Amino acid sequence: MDLISVVLPAARSLAHASLSDTWEQARAEVAELWAQQSTESGSARAEVIGHIEALLDHVRQQAVIAAGFGSETGHAERMQQFWAGFLVTSQVAGPELADAIVEIPRLLGSPQNLDHPSPRRNTISGTVHGRVLQLGDVHGDITIG
Repeated sequence: MDLISVVLPAARSLAHASLSDTWEQARAEVAELWAQQSTESGSARAEVIGHIEALLDHVRQQAVIAAGFGSETGHAERMQQFWAGFLVTSQVAGPELADAIVEIPRLLGSPQNLDHPSPRRNTISGTVHGRVLQLGDVHGDITIG
């Protein structure tokens, strides 16, 4: 089995989490899973988990930027491809992560169709200074003001 086939289910799960309100939980679970490869314990382990979470946040930001170019219909697919590239690179650089990468879909769930996610209701209350970013397509009524 080729490497991309191995990472594709994990990439699909991470892309889905990146595009939904489950990102923070998914990031924490994946960071914990990957930190199991470390021999650190106590506060050093917490620091390792923090570094992994920061890396995953950075990769998610890059994936959002990369997936944002082009047509909206391919947004989820481009997000998945970005995550697949990251996971292949991670596995090549750290072969000890192979089992953890394979475990991601079981840990996070494996969405069937990223182009038709379940409906979400997002609410922002208070004052926002700066940009507010909605990932994915927006359908239905939008009220501003």
